[in-house]
Amino acid sequence: MTESNNLKTPKITDYPFVVHLHSSDEVRAKRDQAIEWLREVGGSVHSDRYHGYLRSIDKYELSEVSVDIEREFYSFLNAHSELTELIRVYDSLQLIDSSEYVSALKKICSGQAFRNKVTNEASRDFLFELSVGARLIRAGYEVTLNGQADSVAIVEGRRVYVEAKRIRSVSQIGKRVGEANRQIGKRLAQDSSSKSRGFVAVSLTDVLNPDNSFAAVESVEHLRSTNANSLHGLVGGRDDFMRGKMGKCLGVLAEFTMQGFKYQNEGYEGAALLNCRVATFRRCDAHESNNELMAKMLPVLSNQSLYK
Repeated sequence: MTESNNLKTPKITDYPFVVHLHSSDEVRAKRDQAIEWLREVGGSVHSDRYHGYLRSIDKYELSEVSVDIEREFYSFLNAHSELTELIRVYDSLQLIDSSEYVSALKKICSGQAFRNKVTNEASRDFLFELSVGARLIRAGYEVTLNGQADSVAIVEGRRVYVEAKRIRSVSQIGKRVGEANRQIGKRLAQDSSSKSRGFVAVSLTDVLNPDNSFAAVESVEHLRSTNANSLHGLVGGRDDFMRGKMGKCLGVLAEFTMQGFKYQNEGYEGAALLNCRVATFRRCDAHESNNELMAKMLPVLSNQSLYK
């Protein structure tokens, strides 16, 4: 994860990161736990997209080579990508009171199997909101998901309101960031503490990878550096990420996730699956107290494994 200051030429500062390795058996077990969790709260049924992902994985893993191998491999990678996001949410949100987010959780199972097939889909919007909450929980903060904002975290004894927006195109950036900042402004105006702050979280996956394509790479670092450069270039190069900024709004946390695979042999057999989630933070201002707060938050918001 990186951060940048709001300068004419934003300065990009790298935080340390680790490539987290998980065995296929570990991921499979965690995947099954996550779907059972959805069933228990009444959000998952046999006909939903998550069960469809399980069928896609089973079909690819159990079938012999067919004439549709490329299409089946694409479906296989897409299934792993979607289930990875579910695992992130499950592993963190199971630690807090489910009554705060169960309504949103029931909505994430609907929708199309492939995210690029539709222009708007509320299920993935809700999933991103829950994913941001999960990132805050994984960072070690007390988090509520009770409607005051998409997430409210207690950081250094102060409330931090977070509004999450999934952005579909470059033309939406200013509109969606401005909308989020207005929502944060309302929350802060109703808050009795002068210490409370807020920031915007945006998913730029649909902007940077609109066709839902997957990367075949020779190394994990190649995928990470390519994706990070794409994200930095977009976030650092556009002033509309600062739309609606105000003194107590800390800035914009932007993330981009892409699924890929690293060849082990020639062809698909033995490929190591990769899920690369990169993020950057663009600050609204350089106020000393805000800088100190973000200096404490950003290292723990970054460098997070898929699950503990």
